Amino acid sequence: MKNVYKTYESRSQKYVLNLSKYKINRHEYSALSKGLKFIPTPQKRSIKKVILNDFDEFARKLRCKYHYDKGENSPIHPFRKPTGHKPPLACNTLEQYIDKTKLELSSIPIRKIHNNTSKLEREALNSLRNNNNIVIKKADKSNTIVIMDKDLYISEALRQLQSKHYMPVEKPNLHNLHKMIQNKITEMYSKGTIDKETYRFLSDNRPSLKCGHLYFLPKIHKIKDNVRDALMKGQCSIRQLPPGRPIISQCDTPTRNIGAYCDYFLIPIVQKQSTYIKDTTDFINRIETLKLPADVLMITYDVTSMYSNMEFDELLSAVNEAYQSANKPQRDIPYPDAEDLIFLLKCVLENNYFEFNGKYYKQFIGCSMGAIPSPEISDTRMYQITNHIMSKFKFANQVLYHGRYRDDGFIAFNGTKEETLEFFDIGNTCHDHLKFTFDISDESVNFLDTTV
Repeated sequence: MKNVYKTYESRSQKYVLNLSKYKINRHEYSALSKGLKFIPTPQKRSIKKVILNDFDEFARKLRCKYHYDKGENSPIHPFRKPTGHKPPLACNTLEQYIDKTKLELSSIPIRKIHNNTSKLEREALNSLRNNNNIVIKKADKSNTIVIMDKDLYISEALRQLQSKHYMPVEKPNLHNLHKMIQNKITEMYSKGTIDKETYRFLSDNRPSLKCGHLYFLPKIHKIKDNVRDALMKGQCSIRQLPPGRPIISQCDTPTRNIGAYCDYFLIPIVQKQSTYIKDTTDFINRIETLKLPADVLMITYDVTSMYSNMEFDELLSAVNEAYQSANKPQRDIPYPDAEDLIFLLKCVLENNYFEFNGKYYKQFIGCSMGAIPSPEISDTRMYQITNHIMSKFKFANQVLYHGRYRDDGFIAFNGTKEETLEFFDIGNTCHDHLKFTFDISDESVNFLDTTV
């Protein structure tokens, strides 16, 4: 039995990295290894209530379909806002079905529940939740759960907040920002560039007007492999955290909805870029169709801190140019004017207020990871930059394939290593803040969790 526990504990530790001085016990490892989105089985006393509440919502939708469905297979509006509307009762047949079904559900006996966590794991979760000396986050670029000392986590945050990208501010007046956005939305609605459903989505007479919230995802891939392995096996400890990727959550902020609206029109433009890669599966599908010489060089590159190292003006200029020149696909809702789109994006970029550790800050350079349109804004400008590099690169005709996913790129090159260096010499001098790191091999490289 002891060997079984040891094996299970070892398996759990593969998914949990403890960088804190807090000693994690076997049951805490087990609970955390299930992932931060894992949902423990609910208590027995609340199960029937949850089922009946879900059925009430199902019955509401049945009545809505009975009264309002015209039989048209029209697509759902992309900015449809749930109303919670309670329609009147439907026909007798449908109401009898609803009543009988609900009666049967309420009379079903609840059998013995098989918990997906043990009693000790639940106690471990409560212990971790109530521990104010640690911070638990998912790692950047992996699903590993990382435990950190809170004081070191705050120190890493303050180190980054002292950079030129951020500045401390007094508590921001979000009411003025909200009013400015609403005035623009009303203007767009009055001239017909947004429809009624979109106007309902964007206008909010009772906003929560919350500030953004900053948190960090630890970049454990920056830790050397042998050190990380020793940490996971509990064979060493460190009192210095790897750098963190800053994420500014914009839930319930004044700019969240307009960010989602703008992103809807930018996504198809980014998807038409010649270097566009959607995800790992898309990358694999693309390279499997390539016919390449046996001695081809494979190059992977990373653009250091791409999101936070581009100025607002260059980002907005790139989006404006791409939007106006794009061959826009047919949409079910009207496209905004370029001027209005840029105004809304400017609101998102220039009013990125957030709170951390009880203090308020504002971002002055770059897109924040956490704002909905940030990937598309950054991709649009980065596409401009890589096209500029290619136009200056003497050996561009020897590039057999070039794909990019956000700040990570893959190039198949029919040439020498010395020739490829010119690409990165141009890249590292064409922008004041952006720098490229790269890896070149004629055997194998790692890209998007794939070994090529």
